[in-house]
This record gives sequence, structure tokens and C-alpha cells, in this order.
Amino acid sequence: MEEIFEAKAPCRIDLSGGTLDLWPIYLNFEQGLVLNHMALRLYAHAQIKVKHGNGFKLKITSKDYDCSRSYRSLDELRDSLTETTGQHPLRWLARVSYYFLQNSGWDQGHFELQTSSEVPPGSGLGGSSTLGVAMGVAWCKAIGKEEFVKKDPWLLQKILRDLESVEIAHPAGDQDYVPALFGGLITFHMGPALSEVRRHPYSFAKKMARHIALIYTGKPHHSGINNWSVYKSYIDGKKSVRDAIENIHFVSCKMLESLVSGNLTAIGRHINDEWKYRQKLGSKVNAPVLKEAQKWAKTKGATAFKACGAGGGGSLLVFFEKEEDRDEFVKLPSPKKDWIIYPVLCSKEGALNDV
Repeated sequence: MEEIFEAKAPCRIDLSGGTLDLWPIYLNFEQGLVLNHMALRLYAHAQIKVKHGNGFKLKITSKDYDCSRSYRSLDELRDSLTETTGQHPLRWLARVSYYFLQNSGWDQGHFELQTSSEVPPGSGLGGSSTLGVAMGVAWCKAIGKEEFVKKDPWLLQKILRDLESVEIAHPAGDQDYVPALFGGLITFHMGPALSEVRRHPYSFAKKMARHIALIYTGKPHHSGINNWSVYKSYIDGKKSVRDAIENIHFVSCKMLESLVSGNLTAIGRHINDEWKYRQKLGSKVNAPVLKEAQKWAKTKGATAFKACGAGGGGSLLVFFEKEEDRDEFVKLPSPKKDWIIYPVLCSKEGALNDV
């Protein structure tokens, strides 16, 4: 008999504080790091089909890459992780699958994993990490470990962060998995042995979303590369980078205050300030395509802007003081063939609600 296990997780916009969640950068803030996020109604999906029986077979299919790969043993699955992503574009899916199958001792049975994402790869909306959350929750369901996720979602978050650090061969931050797990408009507070989520009222999240749109520029960004450059500069003590990080943290704390008070005008100002300081992290953060998108959106009434994720491409967040300006903006035809305009809608629920 075939069993089917499914999970979905929301992608996110990082309103403030991203990149600072890399260890040990966040440990340098005495009161802990503050990151602000909104989960989106744009999801990563994972479906696992299981047939119990003798022998091992795993088929992994990605709808996004329109390809699949099969394995006849856990050893074959493990060995495939030594290939490059050019040789093995589904390596991230294979890595997560191997971890859960190997640690559960499931070396017998027939499995099919199928994944898809509603955002383009490299969009800056936390796509790969969100896909990791969807896969992790689906695998926990498939191997009968739902209680594992319910009791300690932070352990799942840390497992996925560590797996992704190996996958990208650079330190991975903590932030992207959190809105994918919890959903909503949230503030993630982290410090030494501290991981907490503060959930803001969903009524305000819906109101705030009506002021925001996204422009996907068609140029994927490379968060691991950009963040690694910032990380090295920070560790090496580069003053301009350290000063920018301090200012980003200050802005993120101010944005938390504005989220609590519901001050949308101030939130727009904080978005601009965050972007101003983020660009000081490196010359590659504000790619030409982002500048072009910002210039165009400004002519249509947008008043605040920032790149999503580590910059260098991906998506540009655009904020409007007036809801009607945002509503008109998302109806506009895209000025570039590769650009996609998304209205922002907040997802109230995260992957944990599926468990």
C-alpha cells in the first residue's frame, strides 16, 4: 500500500537584519540580534510517496528543474553528495533526504520525493531554505517523527541550517527557516542559546502587506557568495563592514518598535535605511538590475526599497505610502521581459501548522 505525506512552507521577505544572523556575528550584540520577517503566500512544496517492502529505491523529482534522479541504495545516495551541483542539480534535495533516511535507519522501502517552489531559484525570498523546511517536515511525517517537529522546531531549524552550510560550503544563516516554520509577520530574536519568535497581529500584517510589492528581476542572486564575502570582511575586522552591520542592527531594532506601534510611515523609512546601510557591505550588493528596478518603481509612486536576501540580484521589495498606489502598481505590465511583479500577501501559517 502506498502512503503519501505532504508539507508546504512559506517563503519570506526579510524586512531587516539579514546577514547578521551568521555565526558568530549575532553574538556581538549585547541584547541579542533582532530580525524582522513576513512570511509570504508563496510556498515551497514537498510530497513523499512511501511503499514498504524489501530493497531500497528512491526517486527524487524537481518540478522547478524539470529533472529527476533515482537511487538503489543509501550508499549510492550518500556517494552522490560528493558530486558538484553542476553534475547533480538535485544535490540539496538528496542531502536532506539522506539525512532523514540514514538517521531513521530506513534502508528498506520504495520512496518518491517530488518538490516544487512558487518562487524562482535565486529570488532572494529564502527559496532553498524554505524548500528544506518543506522537505524536512515531509520526511518527518514519512518516517513517523511528527512529534520531533512539534516538540522542538528549533532542532529541525538547526539541522537544516547545518545541512545547508555543508551544501553551499559556507556558513548558512539562521533566519530563512524561521518564517518558513512559523509563518506570519514575526520578529526573530537570537543570541547565545536564544531563539525566540515574536508574532505580530495578523490584522496588522495584512494591512502592512497592502503597501508592499516585489519585483523579481530575472537575475538570480547568490546569497552564499555575497554573505561569505561579508562574513570574511567582518571576521577580518574591516571597519566599513562592521560599521554597516552595527547600523543595520540599530535599524532592525527601530523597525521592531514601529511594528509594535503599527507606524507604517516609519516602517517605510526603516526599509530605506536598512537598504542604505546594506549597500555598504560590499560593491556587489546593489546590482545594476536592482538599481534599474528601483528607478522604475520610484516613478510609479514607490517610496522605499530594499533587496531581498543578500542582494546582487533576486528580488526588490518596493513599499508604497498609499495602498491605492500599490494596487495600481501590481496591475502594471512589466517593463522588462524577465521581470515578474508580485503583490505581497502574508501567510498566517507556517510549516508547523501542517504537523
